[in-house]
Amino acid sequence: MGEIFVCSWESIPKQMEFCWSVKTAGIHLRILPIGLNIPTQVPSIEMIGGIPTIHLSPPAIVGVDYWIKRSFDLVFSGLFLLLAFPILIINCSSN
Repeated sequence: MGEIFVCSWESIPKQMEFCWSVKTAGIHLRILPIGLNIPTQVPSIEMIGGIPTIHLSPPAIVGVDYWIKRSFDLVFSGLFLLLAFPILIINCSSN
């Protein structure tokens, strides 16, 4: 897993989107605390090579966004199962 070090957090537009995209790519985001206003999340601070870095976790999906994602997951997994079922039946009956 790779890491990205950011020196100027304030210069990144759409910071939370950036956080999510980095996290979903499997990359750790580390922010160097240089004149930094920390977001409302609880960061973890680690020393790397004698330099303090801040690691932010992406925000949890809550409220309506959670239910939209949950519905999407259930509908598409159900559709996949319905489409895959005939193929699985044919494979099992041929053995």
